[in-house]
Amino acid sequence: MISATCRLVGASLCLAACAGEAAGTGETASPDRHLLPSLNGPIIAERVLTGLSEPVAIEFLPGGKALILQRNRGLMSLVDFAGGEKLDIEGMPDMLVLDAAGAHDIELHPKYAENGWIYVAYSEGEEHRSTAVVDRVRLSGHQVVARERIFSADAYSEGLYHFAARIAFADGQLQQTIVSAGGARGCQQRQRLFGRAPIGAVLPNPQDLGG
Repeated sequence: MISATCRLVGASLCLAACAGEAAGTGETASPDRHLLPSLNGPIIAERVLTGLSEPVAIEFLPGGKALILQRNRGLMSLVDFAGGEKLDIEGMPDMLVLDAAGAHDIELHPKYAENGWIYVAYSEGEEHRSTAVVDRVRLSGHQVVARERIFSADAYSEGLYHFAARIAFADGQLQQTIVSAGGARGCQQRQRLFGRAPIGAVLPNPQDLGG
């Protein structure tokens, strides 16, 4: 049995599968296919998409398509791996894209199949005053048709280094980590959110997970 995972590598997307002993030694290497040794057996990595720049997050949608986020372009794309088609999402919020600031993460609502909400973490502001925020959007095809602000971090920074924000759903809440954009001094300010993992409600009404 082959278990597959996804890896974002450089400017291309590779799908990696743990093939165990079934892969054998007869696999041949090519620019789009690599056999990598590991303690648990060989891993086959196949390139399935090119033309990306700093891909930082991927979310698979029902039906097999996927959303891919590119940090330094502030861009989310809808990808159909079966047909090799990639469409950039139109109507996304304006993002601060500079140095380490940019697009950071995407996550589907736990009930995405019912409500269609997609959560996006990114940098917002100006070059010398920016922070991490979370919006949620709904799509129709590759067009944003609804957008709501969920969270703006009180972690404004004058620098763009160490800037990142990851999000994940856990225990009915959307959790976000904020890397120390304010530097070591900012992390020591307990009232600020530098270098923290703030926990926010999934929705404006935390009792309504259905969205």
